[in-house]
Amino acid sequence: MLALRTVAALALAFSMILIGINSQSGWLFWLAGLCIAAVAVSWVDSLAEVRRLEVERLVKEEAVEGETVEITLRVRNRGRFSRNLLLLVDEDPSLVAASRGFRPGRLRRGFRWPSESPPHERAEQAGPSCGRVALFLPRVEAGQAASLSYRRGGLRRGEYRDWPVYIYSEGILGLAKHQARLAVASRLTVLPSHVELQRLPLLDSLPRAAWSTASLSSRGSGMDFYGVREFQAGDPLRHVHWKSTARRGELVVREFEEETSMPVLVLIDNRQITGKKMREDPPLDIQARLAASIACYAQLRGHPVTLAAYEGRELLLHEPQGLPGALRWLASLQPTCALPPREQVQGLRFLLTGGCTLFRLVFAGGAGWEPATDDPSLPCRTLPVIVAPAAEGEGSPMRGRDGTGGALPQGIPDGHGQGRRGFALYREGDDIAQCLESSFPA
Repeated sequence: MLALRTVAALALAFSMILIGINSQSGWLFWLAGLCIAAVAVSWVDSLAEVRRLEVERLVKEEAVEGETVEITLRVRNRGRFSRNLLLLVDEDPSLVAASRGFRPGRLRRGFRWPSESPPHERAEQAGPSCGRVALFLPRVEAGQAASLSYRRGGLRRGEYRDWPVYIYSEGILGLAKHQARLAVASRLTVLPSHVELQRLPLLDSLPRAAWSTASLSSRGSGMDFYGVREFQAGDPLRHVHWKSTARRGELVVREFEEETSMPVLVLIDNRQITGKKMREDPPLDIQARLAASIACYAQLRGHPVTLAAYEGRELLLHEPQGLPGALRWLASLQPTCALPPREQVQGLRFLLTGGCTLFRLVFAGGAGWEPATDDPSLPCRTLPVIVAPAAEGEGSPMRGRDGTGGALPQGIPDGHGQGRRGFALYREGDDIAQCLESSFPA
């Protein structure tokens, strides 16, 4: 690429050639040739500086929203000569899809060399950073490698893979500039944050375990009597049924019904929201934090958790074995649902039984918004968790327990406090723990 100073140098050379022709001054031709040679050398030099370089990005595989992540760029010179005066630009991983390329002029004007560590070892940003990050590499010898590190913050929930690094050089003379775009293999999963709830009244009122409601009970290690069978190796002697043993003349043991925990389903409204927008976080990110908090508490109470969402019209189900599995699934969830809220619940009917609890997360706004109230036709208890934008005309979002901080979104029934409505109302900026712990009646 030609810089403005390059065009100026070529224009000066052309002017000296014209003047030299008219005045027959040979030294003007010599000066013009010198300018053209400087531009040519700078062009070749800046092009060579960005060739035969490899970049490796070192970053941990998982982080949590709000966490500052340290990223190291290791540049290896595969060429036969040293590389000098390089500017490395690490792309913002959250803006790769919308990136239209790299314009070095703006970064170069606003760039300031960090004054902390030696340039070959570390370049530390003053604090958590968003957007592109520019790092200056003075020199890397042939066949050697140099590392630069910085700390990045402000990443949202999601999976980030293979975002590019730009290497930019203006050569020694600075009369030309070249850049190379390198796709660096890397993967970073940002998990949604969650809070550890102290209580969730509805789940606290349920037993940690209940017996299966199937028409035929399954055999297991419960407390209710199921039947008798012949003794097998490994059966505990305390289960021997002595009367049947005496009658049959062989050891007979008792069997019991299998105990199963009350299942908890969390349905996430992962539609592509149009119309109302949040001030800061997308609705799906907020729902992911709410779902993670509910799943964490339910698993600690011994309830099996199933997370549900939609891809188009196809139902997606995930039964995490622990909180890390739930967080990874929520981190990869995209706004791909093509069904309105009411149809989302209907698609789950085959999973809903009298012993399960459904937490229904829904965004109060946008196209297809329907009030998320408890549906009496469902065989299980449905607990809506409504996510709404901050109250209009207020300097801060509602944070009170009784829901009096602002008008309710249209279509939501009013009441004397959230705890009496049978649903949770989360306005953008509210405290998650306060919202869930004080919303559902026992």
